[in-house]
Amino acid sequence: MTLAENLTSAPVDSPEARRYNRTRRWLEISEFVFGFAFLVLLLITGWSGTLRDFAYRLGFQNYSLSLFLYVLLLLVISKVLGIGLDYYGFRLERRFKLSNQSLRAWIWDEVKGFLVALVLGAIVVELLYFTIRQWSQHWWMLAWALFMVLFVILAQIAPVLLLPIFYKFEPLDNEDLRRRLVVLSERAGTRVRGVYRWKLSEKSKKANAALTGLGSTRRIILADTLLDNYAPEEIEAVLAHELGHALGLAHVDDPKAVMHELLSDQDRTTLTLTNADMQALQTACSHE
Repeated sequence: MTLAENLTSAPVDSPEARRYNRTRRWLEISEFVFGFAFLVLLLITGWSGTLRDFAYRLGFQNYSLSLFLYVLLLLVISKVLGIGLDYYGFRLERRFKLSNQSLRAWIWDEVKGFLVALVLGAIVVELLYFTIRQWSQHWWMLAWALFMVLFVILAQIAPVLLLPIFYKFEPLDNEDLRRRLVVLSERAGTRVRGVYRWKLSEKSKKANAALTGLGSTRRIILADTLLDNYAPEEIEAVLAHELGHALGLAHVDDPKAVMHELLSDQDRTTLTLTNADMQALQTACSHE
């Protein structure tokens, strides 16, 4: 799934917008560095082996159960150590008045996210080690093929099974807007199977949109915060941004460009393909 960037009432170049985006980027970098450092620490200290042995004893020396318990223990430790960064992210959204979510609702989302990660992580690890045990000589090729199939399956089921765990969706009842967005998608070479209203306002004030799913589940989801506060032309601009990502375009620095990281109030209805957009398109095509 690809998400459109947040639309805010603050101008793109306002100090508040720059401060929020700078803080958000540093938070994302910190989370990545923490996760990587945690895994490296497990390896160089030998704690991974200690955790493995503990899971093996806890699982009554049953290989599959022990593997599941190892994943569970690893996720629990990681979550406990990283809860400070997670909570800072929650407070960051509140500080910039971008969140409607209560602390209780946030905690419940964290619990659901942990359980989803546990199930998916356990499936991936069990399949990986099963492949290693059964085909020790060529396990890496088989694992690669297996993960590609798993990726396709997850991409297909995400909008119908995974996303509804966290959000509510319903078919878009604005037929004219639905038709306009479907036509825009088809012009970009992306066939979608539906357009849905995404009830994001229960948690956030951000106006987001997304292209999600694959094949028969490929769909456009539009946040109610976007639908209720922006004109159809502005919503088309947001979808155009997302379709750019689907075509492989990266963000550009020109505030008037379709592929700018943020879409400001004063330029959403007059966005055009700027030189920055064209350069991004050329770069994407050169990697084909």
